[in-house]
Amino acid sequence: QATGWRSDYGPWLFALMSRIEKPLTPDTGSILRDLALFCSLERWRLVNSLATKSQSQDETTSTKQESEPDKGEKSKLPEDDTRKSGSDEDKKSAKDSEENGAISAEAEAQFAAYNLFICLVAKYFNQGDLADS
Repeated sequence: QATGWRSDYGPWLFALMSRIEKPLTPDTGSILRDLALFCSLERWRLVNSLATKSQSQDETTSTKQESEPDKGEKSKLPEDDTRKSGSDEDKKSAKDSEENGAISAEAEAQFAAYNLFICLVAKYFNQGDLADS
């Protein structure tokens, strides 16, 4: 728990959990409950960090839109310079969307792993009080 979560842990923990026999010993049950609680806490942190990033991006976007001139106003730049700056903006927004997509895919994988372990502990190992309602 002190080192956080790495993607390598998922398959390793799943393999260990597949070897656990029921009925659970009290120590094994306690460890599984700790795992489910850790996954629940990390999932909550992930959701909050994504919400915070989303809010900050929304604020940045709205600030940027307020600072840009209306489309009705003509820029004093020559026609060629306007096209060049527009393509630079397109490249920047494409790069931003690629970065957000990569973060989103990684976050989805982590979210799915946390949900899997919570579900396994709650349903298969009969720790129903830990299940999401």
